[in-house]
Order: sequence, then C-alpha cells, then structure tokens
Amino acid sequence: MIRDRILIRGVYHNNLKGLSLELPHRKFIVITGLSGSGKSSLAFDVIFSEGQRRYLESLSSYARQFLNKMDKVKVEALEGLTPTISIDQAHASSNPRSTVGTITEVYDYLRLLMAHVGKPYCPNCHVPIEELTVDEIAERVFERFKGKKVLIMAPLVRGKKGDFKPLFEALRRKGFAKVKVDGIYYYLDEEIELNKHQRHDLDVLVDKLTVKEENDQRLKRSIALATQLADGRVLVTLPDDESSGVTFSTTYSCPICGFSFPEISWRLFSFNNPIGACPTCFGIGYVPHFPESKIIDQERSVLEGAILPLGKPNFSYAFPSLSSFWKRLFDAAKVRGISLRKKWRDLSEHQRKVLLEGDGFFEGIQGFLRKGLLNSQFQWEELKKYSYPLTCPDCKGFRLNRVALSVYLEIEGKLYNIGQLSALPVSKLLQLLRKWQPPEHLREALS
Repeated sequence: MIRDRILIRGVYHNNLKGLSLELPHRKFIVITGLSGSGKSSLAFDVIFSEGQRRYLESLSSYARQFLNKMDKVKVEALEGLTPTISIDQAHASSNPRSTVGTITEVYDYLRLLMAHVGKPYCPNCHVPIEELTVDEIAERVFERFKGKKVLIMAPLVRGKKGDFKPLFEALRRKGFAKVKVDGIYYYLDEEIELNKHQRHDLDVLVDKLTVKEENDQRLKRSIALATQLADGRVLVTLPDDESSGVTFSTTYSCPICGFSFPEISWRLFSFNNPIGACPTCFGIGYVPHFPESKIIDQERSVLEGAILPLGKPNFSYAFPSLSSFWKRLFDAAKVRGISLRKKWRDLSEHQRKVLLEGDGFFEGIQGFLRKGLLNSQFQWEELKKYSYPLTCPDCKGFRLNRVALSVYLEIEGKLYNIGQLSALPVSKLLQLLRKWQPPEHLREALS
C-alpha cells in the first residue's frame, strides 16, 4: 500500500480519458483548468467518491445493509486513498449556526452516536436515568438489600407547597397507614398540620418487608403499587438509615425529581432544530450584548431616534414584530411615567435602565435587539455593528439545551457530552473515541 501519496492510473470518467497522476498526502493541492476539462470529475467523482466507497465497504455486512450502494470508479489503479470528506463551496452559508462540522456533515456522525449509545442523566439531579420494569427493580433491590428489612415507599410530592389534607384523606381511604413528610413519619389517622406556604416532600409507606426469596412476589406487588401511586417511581430504604434510600423509575424520568426525559433521537443534538437548540442563544453559542454606548444617542429623545439601530418610532413597518415592540415600549413608558420626548441623557438612571433592560413585563431595548439578531428577524449583519458577543451563560457555548447536554458517552470512567466532544480538536477526538468500548449489542456492527 502506498502511504505517502495517492496514485491514480488510467482513469476513465466523463472528460477524463486515461488520466494518470500522483498526489502527495498532507499537502494543499489546487486543481485548475478550463471549463469542462474534468476538474470536478477528478476531485469529486474519482478521489472523493472512491474514498467514500472503500470506507463504506470496510464496514461490517450488518452496517452496510443500511447504506446506499456506491458504484465503483472505472480506473486501472487507485492507491493510497483514505476515508474522505467533501466540502462543496456551494454549501457555504452565512448562517451563524453553521460550523465546519455541520457543513462537512461530520457532526451528523456524532449526533447518531449519541442518540444510539448516549446515557441520559437528569439535568437537575445529575443521576442516571433508566427505564426499568418492576421485575428489574426487584432484581436490583435483591442485589442491594438481600437479607435486610426495607421500607417500600411511594414518593408522591417533591418540593411543593400546600397542606395536602385532601391527599392525606385519599390515602387513608385507600388503606394506607403511614406517611413521611420532610423526614418525619405520621400516622394517617392523626391530624397532620403543615404550613401550606412552605415546600414539602411527602412519601407514603406501601410496605415493610425483609428482602428474601420467599417474599419475592410480595416485593414485586409492593413495587408495582408504589409506581402506580407515584408516576412510575418507588423509593426503597432501610428503616434506620435514610441515606441508604434508592429511588427507581419505570418511566424515562428521573427517579429523584421526576424530570421526564424526551425521546433521545438525532434531532435532539441539532442546534439548528428547536428540539435541541439552547433557548437562550437559539443555537448560536453566544448572546450578543448591546451596550448603551453603541445603541443610544444621548442627545436625542426616543421620539427623535435615540435608539440608533431602530431609528424613529414607526408603526407601519414591514416587520410586525418591530411595530409590536414600539407599542410595548410606549405602553411601558406610559405606565412608568417615562417621557419619550426628553433627551436620553435627561432621563433618570432608573428610567434608562427600565427602557434598556426591561423589568419583567417588558423585554427592554437590549432584549428585543438580542432576540432580533439571534432569530435573524432583521438584517443581522447590520445589527452586529451595535453589539459584541458574549459566551452563552446557559449552554456555555455548546449551542444545545440542557437536555441534549445531559446525554453522555462514558469513556474510561469519564463522561463526555456532545458539546465537549465536538469542542475537541479532531486528532484528540479520534484518540478519545479509540478508547471507547461500544456496548455489546453494537460491537458486531462496528467491528
């Protein structure tokens, strides 16, 4: 095998008639020539297509059945090829969400990998999320508590306000005798007084039993009952050791806080898709900051065009969102007694801050411009002149929402989400993935 160059001999394709040449590896090569001389045929139809075809043929027969068959190039000899990618200049985009990974479609492979073998973790509690059957939960309880007496609890309430009197009454009528509220046990036939303005955790005792073979069916029945009461969750703990408690779930939800995980598909890992994009930066990775010094003319009033990117108020814009913004700004100023006829510099510091940053009911000038730039509602290149980028505080520049970034690939005991993987240089990413051990059910396809 030739390793330092690509050898092409006797290729017959389109306008290429018996062409032979050698191309060195690790060099930047430019192919020039007259229109119709075969430049594209050589680059795309021969080198790229044959490199892709050979790579796909190296996969297992199991994997190839899901791929389209590629025709072999008519050539006498073609040696020294490695797997190839093609970046077509026609695909270049001014979309701020485009990256080298998305343009070359290499990022798609990472998305598929995470969708099929990534492990979801709760974004709130940072614990693994698994979908277990009642039998599987019972097996894990046996592994952990065999020979010990345990409490089977149904975690009904987590961090909610209320006195829960109707719930206590309903549980009592169903035959339950004991509940635990904020770590304290109560009998349901006694008066339980809770501060309805405070948040509480509430569990109901379903069963108390010793984990042993003869109690197997009873254990499963109790687990099933607990999961029916608590939306698929069950808490198993030792009576005298609260820290020993383990929560299991029969649904794709967090066993502790109940956070429900959506379907893990390749769409979840796309920052060009609302399903996966960070809601703060809209999948761009940064948020534009519009400083007052750039967007405001201190010597003008709002009515005179003090807001430089927007000019004077106009309610007949082609963009309905812009007309709507002016209406919200006028309403906010009227309610708060802010004169829009005063020069900006004559407004109080509080009034300027309300107009710039908003106050909960009004998004503010900066918020509107930021949303307009991220959503490309206007000419975003024009708006960029008035801003500078700040790394998104929520996704830390990874562009994806917290759910997508809570799916991890475990490599040598460490967890990596798709943002961390795609941020690595290609050479380091390759080294890392070579250390990854695929799940057993995928080893045949990847061998």
